[in-house]
Amino acid sequence: MDNVTRLADYDAVTFKQRDKGEAEQLRELGRRLAELLEERKAAAKAAGERTPMERIAMATGVPVSSIKVYRLGLREPGALALRALALELGTSTDYLLGLTEDRAPPKAATKKKRAG
Repeated sequence: MDNVTRLADYDAVTFKQRDKGEAEQLRELGRRLAELLEERKAAAKAAGERTPMERIAMATGVPVSSIKVYRLGLREPGALALRALALELGTSTDYLLGLTEDRAPPKAATKKKRAG
């Protein structure tokens, strides 16, 4: 049994106790995060690069284990982690949170990332 599975079992009680709306929001965030990671997976594999999750973890400072938990919809990332993930994935925090269907990042965030 890997660490993510054990963590999933540990969080099962907490997850069941959550408000249904909150649980659905976490699942949606996980689904969207998984979708964005999957889209990058084939390109990374073809180029012989690290997995998208490993690259994003290195670029953002968010541990791979945390990204896995977010992807499973078991935990909500903090504001800084959410922002870092959105910037690295080229999307908006609103998209990751399920508040919009528009994947495009805000123009100001795109300009800051390019400048920095």
